[in-house]
Amino acid sequence: MFWVIWPVLVIGTLVGAVFLIRHLYRAGVRLEAAAVGSADQLGAAMTAMSDAVAQAEEAGPRTRAVIFDDLHTLELAAGRQRVAKRARQTQRRQGQWEHARKNWTADAWLTSRRKATNG
Repeated sequence: MFWVIWPVLVIGTLVGAVFLIRHLYRAGVRLEAAAVGSADQLGAAMTAMSDAVAQAEEAGPRTRAVIFDDLHTLELAAGRQRVAKRARQTQRRQGQWEHARKNWTADAWLTSRRKATNG
């Protein structure tokens, strides 16, 4: 009886080993393909980063007023910035007030509510 069972077990084990080896080989091939694709993408990213660094180096540093400049020049620059900021604020506020005067009336609200309910 053992002479019948043992060969079946050995043959079954060998068949299982073949399937396991085939599975591992195919998984290795897929892993290699993924690694090659990742390497290509990493290479493209490195190229893009080196191009961006080269462009940044060519553009040079952005220079602005520093504390070592003449005090009068710094005060004039700060004054111009304050005036420009105040002008932008005034313009924005005027636009907001015009919009509010035009659109924020009881009639406009009532009309919008009627359109929404009848709509």
